Amino acid sequence: MDWRAIGIAIVVNLMFWVVGVATTFVIPLEAGGMGLTIYLWFSRVLALASDVATGATAGWLARRRGGAHGAIADAIGGLATLVVSVAIGYARMGEAGFMATTGYWLTTLSWMLFGVGVAAIAGAIAVGLRQRRG
Repeated sequence: MDWRAIGIAIVVNLMFWVVGVATTFVIPLEAGGMGLTIYLWFSRVLALASDVATGATAGWLARRRGGAHGAIADAIGGLATLVVSVAIGYARMGEAGFMATTGYWLTTLSWMLFGVGVAAIAGAIAVGLRQRRG
């Protein structure tokens, strides 16, 4: 495993997460309605872009086994951001609230698994493109 490639890809993942967190201060979520809808769509698109960028970065830099490198980088980055996100959510609300529900965790873990798969595919494609390029 090329841990340098994985580490750099995790940083890419974290940078996307910072953008996602910053949007919670820009989009009025408390009002519900359209602000929340926009944020939910934006967060899904941003998460998908993060998975692709994380996987592609890991694969491109590793030059081999891009799928494995992309999946590992995305899984580590996803778990790290999940832990910090839960802590921020708790700090902002003062209680676990929606995070204490089974639905929240099933949805979150399902999206994370999907993202790891996307990152693995992006990593494999990146290796192929890098080898083709020379």
